[in-house]
Amino acid sequence: MKNQFETGATNHRVNDLILWIENDKESFALIEKVFQAHQTHEIMNLNVYAFNSSVNEAINKYKKQFPTSHYHILGITPEETADLKKYFFDAYTDWSNENSYLSSVDVIFEDAEHNYSTSMSKKTTEKDAKEYFIGRSFNVGSYPNEIFAKPINIKFHAPTYTV
Repeated sequence: MKNQFETGATNHRVNDLILWIENDKESFALIEKVFQAHQTHEIMNLNVYAFNSSVNEAINKYKKQFPTSHYHILGITPEETADLKKYFFDAYTDWSNENSYLSSVDVIFEDAEHNYSTSMSKKTTEKDAKEYFIGRSFNVGSYPNEIFAKPINIKFHAPTYTV
């Protein structure tokens, strides 16, 4: 079994890059943006090109920060990039699940008195929400008076993530 570093990395190069990215606000923001897009369904599969570009940018910043001691991180292999991606994907997924940010929808009726907002799964897309609400009747009355109305539109709010 390979040595494991404090980050769970199995080699020094990946460990250093994980620590660097997590502690450099700009590098972390680039990586986070890729995962946010994945999480909010802007992209269906993790965008490998965007992730690799973010890693390359972090490496360039690392080289500038440590001009005489960066040589060990040069030439990162595809396997090491995959390890790095797995680390950030697992960490981001854990963070996202812990925080459970939800989508929300403003449901809009012809009679604005009936408008309301509701939460939906963080995996709900705008298309999903429209398919659910538009064209269906909902009871917007209070017991014992039932009032059924059909929404004419929705306003979708994707989950918001903050650092």
